[in-house]
Amino acid sequence: MACPNITIRSNVFVRREVGLFKDSAFISQVRGRSALMILLRGLAPHEDPARAARRYLDRRQLAQVAWQARCSVCDGFPEGPVSHDGKVEIQFRCPMNTCNANILLPRTVLIDIEVVRRSTAVLNKPFEEIVQDALRHENGTGSRLVIDEDVERKGMRVRVPVRLSLSQWHFCSDEEIESAIKTYLARTTL
Repeated sequence: MACPNITIRSNVFVRREVGLFKDSAFISQVRGRSALMILLRGLAPHEDPARAARRYLDRRQLAQVAWQARCSVCDGFPEGPVSHDGKVEIQFRCPMNTCNANILLPRTVLIDIEVVRRSTAVLNKPFEEIVQDALRHENGTGSRLVIDEDVERKGMRVRVPVRLSLSQWHFCSDEEIESAIKTYLARTTL
């Protein structure tokens, strides 16, 4: 029999006898959008859920809230983590093949200006496209390859506006985006 592509994980954890907002070990174990939304209502019942999520949840939990939002067209969960070649990738797949991943949110990323200059000069594309290509190919987790000594040194960091998918917006840190761009640039210029 072939190895199945599903994994069963327990979602039952014992709470300590302290207030819910003080039980960080329990909060960190909660998974799934519906469970996280119930948790947020218990943690901050009168607060905006987005603000409460940023205050109480870690990045992976924020990403799960984003991934597990139902599509208004097909009612499926089109975006989420997929295990591929031993690492987790964020992919967009519409269950009915009617939706596409064209919803991108703006975010400013603190990044080395030399990475921006070098990548746009070498690849001859707008920086927003380079970011999406890099995250698609390197998933923000690529090993840090050295492009050259000038780029690798800590240079002047500037805020650069980019557009990211909902899960990229929550899941990828500025450092991971910069690392993905460096790795992508090194691989495409070899």
